[in-house]
Amino acid sequence: MKKLTYIIATVIASITIAYAQQPNTQQHCIGYKAKVASPFSGHESSQPLEAKIKQIVARNAASEHAISQSFALIGSIDITDTQTTDGMMRNTTIVYADFILEAVNLIDHNTYAVTSVKIQAQDYSKDKAVEKLVQSIKITDPVYAKFIKSANEKIIKYYDNNMKVFITKAQNLMKLGNTDEALKVLQSIPECVPAYEQSSAAVNAMIDTLKENELIQDAEEADDELNENSDTN
Repeated sequence: MKKLTYIIATVIASITIAYAQQPNTQQHCIGYKAKVASPFSGHESSQPLEAKIKQIVARNAASEHAISQSFALIGSIDITDTQTTDGMMRNTTIVYADFILEAVNLIDHNTYAVTSVKIQAQDYSKDKAVEKLVQSIKITDPVYAKFIKSANEKIIKYYDNNMKVFITKAQNLMKLGNTDEALKVLQSIPECVPAYEQSSAAVNAMIDTLKENELIQDAEEADDELNENSDTN
């Protein structure tokens, strides 16, 4: 355990350097994981919906290049109405629903933006129509690009306005020995936030403190060892 604090400090330093080497753009700074709130009625699996959300993320958020992966687009489908029309041979069922997307922080669960898009699908049975709802989601719809752009702007503003709060929280966690939690707080801060340099300076200060504490611990252990040898002699 003696070298643990130094190892953690090295990890934090490497993350800071990696952040500094990345382009300072929203697309490369903020990435989203695709998640489904819950399987909607009539659908056995959420995988098709999750796949559709991944397509929206890939098209609009450049998540594979993003620095911060602390955010998610959480999608759900809320069926609002079902109608049946008489056909010459068979009846047709039309299902109407809202496709809801939320931009959420995976660490503190803060929601930055929500959008809802009307979708519908039809088939000869309600179950089949419900299954087609996911297929009816058009990833090229401009509403998703505008939504993600708005979410990015709100995330940046939120972190910029509360930078001191996050730094203080990370420092307090570090003092309590909760280094992993402190690291999570710092990792959630996108580099494109104007006040990001403050968090970078705080990280460097924490690293210096950890190194100093380790030197003190090494000195105390050496002193204890020397005393033990003296007592033996």
